[in-house]
Amino acid sequence: MHSASRLAVLALTFIGLEALTPDEIAQFRTKGTLETNTGIAGWVAVEDTGRQLYVTSNGIPDHRTGPFPGPGNPNAIQVSTTAQAHTPAPATLTLSRSACINNPSRRATATFSSSSPFMEQSFRLKVRKTPVYATTPGCLPMGPVALAINGVPMYNPQSAECEDAVINERFDSCHGHPDMPGRYHYHQNPICAYVQVDGKASPLVGVAADGFPIYGPVDETGRTLTSADLDECHGREVNGQYQYHITTDYPYILSCFRGRVLPDAGVGRRCVCPVKSARSQQSLLDVLRDIAKQGKQTTA
Repeated sequence: MHSASRLAVLALTFIGLEALTPDEIAQFRTKGTLETNTGIAGWVAVEDTGRQLYVTSNGIPDHRTGPFPGPGNPNAIQVSTTAQAHTPAPATLTLSRSACINNPSRRATATFSSSSPFMEQSFRLKVRKTPVYATTPGCLPMGPVALAINGVPMYNPQSAECEDAVINERFDSCHGHPDMPGRYHYHQNPICAYVQVDGKASPLVGVAADGFPIYGPVDETGRTLTSADLDECHGREVNGQYQYHITTDYPYILSCFRGRVLPDAGVGRRCVCPVKSARSQQSLLDVLRDIAKQGKQTTA
């Protein structure tokens, strides 16, 4: 282990490891508005069992959403309830193999019908009340890696083809879209899920599967953070506590889990697409720029 890594591990050993505080738990709520594609209101709840916190939701956003399916995204927001069926719009989806990617350049073909009721999503995130710091950061699986304060899942920055989802996919004005199973989610700053006050520190935005909170991009001094201000997992220590921060640059929300994720946390365990940290991403760009410069010098 490099000396810098040893120092980072040693420093974080003394950082207070705490999951959500009572004030943060109180931020998990929805506006109660009906989502336009489904006609259903989203809900979210947090249960404290003493040793763990359970964050549950139906995954329905409580803000405006784009018309799905739509141009560049053939996926519909799929919902249903065990109590009643709700069938206001296309529900079943037939897709070509590559159409699971929300990328218009893939030229995916899709047909829709309304023969099936919407199926309500059911998210249940189990986290430790006292997170355990991981000496080796954990990789991010595909699908949910966190839940926002409105109960909408947050994904890693990669698309199904292991590309930068924010660059290669299309999103609505609130920075969300549905995947093939119909799960509306965020890969980037969920600007409609919280209120950012000018000049003030960003509020809580969500909680990661390892139990650490996720905050917005503005720090306690009013400065907008970038990935360069954060560690390899996209977080930092604030007042003795570790927290992640959202930024407008890659990897946007998380690049790895700083804490240990419970085996039954409610997220996937298989990591398909490696997520590079912002620093390694920048290093690759620097290499490509150097190659380009050398090419120009050779041809000059």
